[in-house]
Amino acid sequence: MWITPTSWWEGWRVAEEEPGAAVERGVPARRKDADATRSALLMAAVLRFARDGYDRTSVREVAADVGVNQALVYRYFGSKDALFAEVSAHTSAIGELLAGPLDAIGPGLGDLFSREGEQGAPGLVALLRSPGRAPAMERLRQLVTDDFTHGLARRLPGEDGRLRAELVAALLIGVGMLQAVVRTPQLGSGDPDRVRGLAAALVRPLVDPGPRDARGGGGRHVPGRGSRSSPDTAADTSPSR
Repeated sequence: MWITPTSWWEGWRVAEEEPGAAVERGVPARRKDADATRSALLMAAVLRFARDGYDRTSVREVAADVGVNQALVYRYFGSKDALFAEVSAHTSAIGELLAGPLDAIGPGLGDLFSREGEQGAPGLVALLRSPGRAPAMERLRQLVTDDFTHGLARRLPGEDGRLRAELVAALLIGVGMLQAVVRTPQLGSGDPDRVRGLAAALVRPLVDPGPRDARGGGGRHVPGRGSRSSPDTAADTSPSR
């Protein structure tokens, strides 16, 4: 059958926009489509692993979502484990959030796993849906260490920056688990504005400890002292001479 330039271009365009559609329409795909096919398979795997986790996702399903033979998955990625490793690396939205303004981290945390924004952290969702996988837990530990314990902590003023950064990670993972995986009534389908507001209130004291703590922790609360003011507090509130 003679392929006109118009039909060839249509096949190229459709293959870019809807992987597998060109095959269904009987139009040959581009010859130079290896990168496009690999990208399509990777994004199909991102959606599958984020929705179903490692154990419930099959290579056959990923290939079927793109409209290709499963042999191509092994050709481009080698194995299901290697494919999952690439999917779990899709956490750029978290890095972008932590690199932005500190006062945006709290609201952003509440948005990251909303139904509309679930794809903002599909790699993390895939990890949370695969708790029985040792590589998944190792990747999660690496994510917390790289992005929070070291990355975010360097930007935090005051004492205990690493501890506070890991507490932010704990909030992120906890919210993500309940919102995107467990789908609890309030976090899973509650008012997103309310979630953002309360998440911001929880994160704010961790990323911005206040001027006194930033000077070195002079006003830190010591258990057992109750609400009585410490000498440092008294000195802070006395009139300047």
